[in-house]
Amino acid sequence: ERPGHGSQLLQSQAQLNEAHRLAHIGIWDWTAETDTTVWSEELYRIAGRDPQLPIPSYTENPGRYTPDSLMRLKAAVEKSRETGEPYQLELELVRLDDGSIRWINAFGGAKYDRFGRIIGLHGTVQDITERKVLEMELAVYHKELEALVKARTAEFEEVNTTLKVLLGH
Repeated sequence: ERPGHGSQLLQSQAQLNEAHRLAHIGIWDWTAETDTTVWSEELYRIAGRDPQLPIPSYTENPGRYTPDSLMRLKAAVEKSRETGEPYQLELELVRLDDGSIRWINAFGGAKYDRFGRIIGLHGTVQDITERKVLEMELAVYHKELEALVKARTAEFEEVNTTLKVLLGH
């Protein structure tokens, strides 16, 4: 081993962890045969899980997502395991510490052995809660604006009809 190589590796790992923290991106890796999962530090934070506790297994997923999100995730995972096709989904994650909901952008894909057989999945999770909250607020404002425009249009049509009647006399 070259002198200083170990410290460079540790520094690179620290920089990578910091980049993941800043971007709110967690990394996971799941091996089907043993139903074992590995999470990055940031994924523990996103999921609200104490890093000292064991990672919930894939079979324990149901409690970690809202029903709709779980249904879509299961379908995507099954397809990926069968075909190797990657997936990307926006899901509602139920945090393990306080039960609050976080929106995540989940990317996953097949993991292969040296013979090309699918042996599991791996991917990333990005916390997009702030963006989703803003999108939902914007949708509410958009609906309110549409309602205002509709009301004003009706008022103008009423005034227009009244003016036509008055001008007709």
